[in-house]
Amino acid sequence: MAGTGASDRKAQVLERLAQLLFSGSIKPGGLLPKELELCAQYAVSRATIRSCLGELVSYGIVSRTSGQGTYVQPYEDWMILAPTVASWIAAYSDDSLPFSREMFRFRVTTEPYVSAEAALKAKASDLAAMETALEGMVQAHDSGKKSYQGRSLGEWDIDLHEAVYRASQSLIWLQFSKSLRPAFFSSIRRTTQQAESDMTSSLELHRALVEAIRLRDVQAAFECSCKILLRSANDLGDTLTAEAIGEMRHARLKS
Repeated sequence: MAGTGASDRKAQVLERLAQLLFSGSIKPGGLLPKELELCAQYAVSRATIRSCLGELVSYGIVSRTSGQGTYVQPYEDWMILAPTVASWIAAYSDDSLPFSREMFRFRVTTEPYVSAEAALKAKASDLAAMETALEGMVQAHDSGKKSYQGRSLGEWDIDLHEAVYRASQSLIWLQFSKSLRPAFFSSIRRTTQQAESDMTSSLELHRALVEAIRLRDVQAAFECSCKILLRSANDLGDTLTAEAIGEMRHARLKS
């Protein structure tokens, strides 16, 4: 790593350690290499290694005990809602780890209700953002290259979902969508890849969601969001989440 500044070297080492941890190479309870081993491996000073490990400690990913080393913490202690950690999930998380699955299940518990709120509160600018994102999805699909204006279909897809969160006019939901954008993108990218053979029907579901919000149809917006998520659950083979979505829809209809 010669020829780079101290901050650049730290950033590079931190990314490599994140890749090691989020790929599942070292599981919770596992021990990271000793400081001197990491210094030799990455050709950086001990101070740089300690700074990187300290940052991982601050995110709950590892714990350090003098004389005992650095241990990987249980996954439930990792601060996956922190933007930096969310970006590591998107970049490095292996499917065998719980993060992508849990992120999708988080979307399931929030997006139908956020969509319903959006149908009540969306502004003209919100609807315009949804239409732009939907058009980007369509053009990316029709191009045959799965991209439009230099952006992938998945990026346009996450733009649409973020616009829905924004349209709810909730500062909390908007901050969630912005801070979790990388991890949301990872979740949507997985479902987009699984739905590759029938993206046309997926696009129609997204179009129906935007139309329901435009028409201020709260129940239809909730239902359209459920259908999008149900399709994704089925594409991923996540039967438990698919069943949970069915229960949500049933409870909504009864209320």
